[in-house]
Parts: sequence; structure tokens; C-alpha cells
Amino acid sequence: MSLASNMSFTPMINIDGKVTLSVALDCDEGDYFERSDVRDIAHNAGKIVYYSEEKNLIRNGENHMLMEGSCRITFQDIINEYQDIINDSGDVDQVVSDQDIINESGAFDQVVSDYQDWLAVDTPNATAYTVNQDILVEYEVSYDQLHWSTLKGSISPASDKARIDVSAGSAFACFMRVDDEPEAWTVRFKDIPAGTESVIDKQGNSCYVFFSQDVTKDGVTLEAYHYYKLSSGDITVVAESDTKVIRLYRD
Repeated sequence: MSLASNMSFTPMINIDGKVTLSVALDCDEGDYFERSDVRDIAHNAGKIVYYSEEKNLIRNGENHMLMEGSCRITFQDIINEYQDIINDSGDVDQVVSDQDIINESGAFDQVVSDYQDWLAVDTPNATAYTVNQDILVEYEVSYDQLHWSTLKGSISPASDKARIDVSAGSAFACFMRVDDEPEAWTVRFKDIPAGTESVIDKQGNSCYVFFSQDVTKDGVTLEAYHYYKLSSGDITVVAESDTKVIRLYRD
């Protein structure tokens, strides 16, 4: 595995052999999480899963999210169709690093353009720019997504190396689907601004949610970063602080 991090994560919890959760809370300035091989993106079975036929953007594993704070994400070793590195099975044979070919073909500029177009819709308050042949993104967490949405950062430039550096006080959650059928799950999130209530609707037969802050349901506290299984129907919760809720469900 090519994954590395200096974040201090809570012990991983496993619920029903289906989903896991671990979170790095109150991060220090300079804390990071990185990968150096695109094949190690979770839930992609060691393959590159493209977002579009142009092969400039790839799907991430929908298994982590910045819950508080801000970050800078750096994408290096950009992969694109001009490098001829993808075999018929979708696996990576080798990375050909010839920046002259990439520059002359305009391939790098096209990757940047495609990613900026997608980012402008997905995360309007994020800024993407380039330094040499790297793509960098700066992003600060907001709490204005009031309806269920795909995770922020679910799509990225096709690159082998990616690193997220977080600001002091950030919270970074990692959550996995571990029942050997990750593709069967749907992962969504939404925000609950401070002082408001929100309906958390049950979907599927297996439906789990967790919150980034304590919330209350009928006067009972639901603790932050604990999974709750919705078994009997929808619930309504009240948030005293700005809160994110992650929902994972299947079937």
C-alpha cells in the first residue's frame, strides 16, 4: 500500500461487519494524508475508475471527507491518455514520465481545465491552480449543503500521487464499506447549520449515519462520530453547532 499519514486517528470501529469509521480530530498544522499509487484508492479494486470517457478525471473511493477546518490538496504525476499507461483491464502497467510530450500535446492543460470545470459545480468555494506540473486545490469547509449530495472531492484529476494537508483544528473522517460489496452502497452527506433541525430519511435496508457534532433527537443526544442504524424509519435531529451528517445505505 502506498498510503501514509501523520494524523492521529481514533481507533477504527466496525459496525455489523458492514461499515467502519475512524476520525482525526483537532489536527495540528502540517498533518497530512497521502497516496503515491492510484491503485490504492479504496473501493476501486486496484483499478482506475474513470469519471468520463476523456480519462482526465477519476472517481475516488467515497471513503473520507474533511469535516471541519481547511486544507490544501496536491495532485502530482498526472495521468492522461497521452502517456499510454492503461492496459485493457484498466490496470496501471507503468507510468511514463515525459513532461515534454505532455506539455507539447496540451494534455496537462486539458486535465486542469476539465477538473476546474467539475470543481466549479461541485465545490464553488474551492480554488484550483497549478504549480509547474502539479494541480493544487485550496478548500475551507462550509455548512450550506442542505440537501443530500455526493461527497466533496469524489472526483479528482487522474494522478498517481495525491496529498491533503490540513489546517490546525481540522477534523478528517475515514469511513469504509467492508462487506465485500462496496459498489452496492450509496454514500451521501448534507449539512445541518447551527440552531436548525433536519430530517434524516432512511434509505435501503441497511442504512447508517454519523454526525460531526452531537445532535439531539427527541431530547436524546446522538454523539458525534458514532454510527446510528436507521431501522424503523426517518428521524428528525436538532443541531446546536454547524454539523455534517454522512449517510451510507444499500439494498
